[in-house]
Amino acid sequence: MKIYMSDIRKAKMCARGSRAFFLSQGWDWQDFLANGIDLEIVEKSNDAMVQQVINMLRCDFILNLIVCAVEAVAHADSEIEALVFIDCVMVLKKWIRGE
Repeated sequence: MKIYMSDIRKAKMCARGSRAFFLSQGWDWQDFLANGIDLEIVEKSNDAMVQQVINMLRCDFILNLIVCAVEAVAHADSEIEALVFIDCVMVLKKWIRGE
């Protein structure tokens, strides 16, 4: 998963502070703006503000999965197909809770 400038803005963080943070970590700011940066790289910084961006990104990802699952259930061609999608949502719920 990658982090993009749009993710930083969604987390209500400013470009100036983000750029300074990137430079302090030795990361290429221009490359980030063009291509994003791998979440795993950023996560290693153990920075509290970075964690806010990561948490927001993961929540958005999970929300999108749930919306897709709900839409799939709504458009399922059979009851069995709907049950499979519901089962996927339940697995996702357990994953979110760390079960």
